[in-house]
Amino acid sequence: MNPNHNSSTDKYTPAPHYKRLLAFIFQLVISIVPIFIIAYLLGFNFADFIENFALFALGLIIIGMCSSLLGVILYPVYQGNVGHKLFNLKVVDAKTEHSIHSKSHGAFRGFLKVCMVPLIFPVLIIFLNKNRQTLWDKISNTKIVYVRKN
Repeated sequence: MNPNHNSSTDKYTPAPHYKRLLAFIFQLVISIVPIFIIAYLLGFNFADFIENFALFALGLIIIGMCSSLLGVILYPVYQGNVGHKLFNLKVVDAKTEHSIHSKSHGAFRGFLKVCMVPLIFPVLIIFLNKNRQTLWDKISNTKIVYVRKN
């Protein structure tokens, strides 16, 4: 069987909440830490981002662009990001459950995620639906599933 494509008879389990959270935190650190290091080297500190809304917004846009770039690079390879791969998760189409390999889909999901996370609610709706989808999953018509190792 081709590991990059699942047949219509394959069924995945929605990713456990804790695995999604760990994968999310891992990917967030990968996306944000380099930005903060660069900002620090340029003379900014964390308080500058909190106190200045324009700088905070600019930081979100830059982090969103980096997350989009990571999506372009990683989705064709991992069907998700590094956090997904590390915790045996992958992004699939919410209706067909086919793997998502699209660079544009990875970029779109990455940017949506960074823009929505500060709002908290888009993350919390994961507890309100059976597929454990966040708001960016619903908008991009995807879900995160657990891939069992054989």
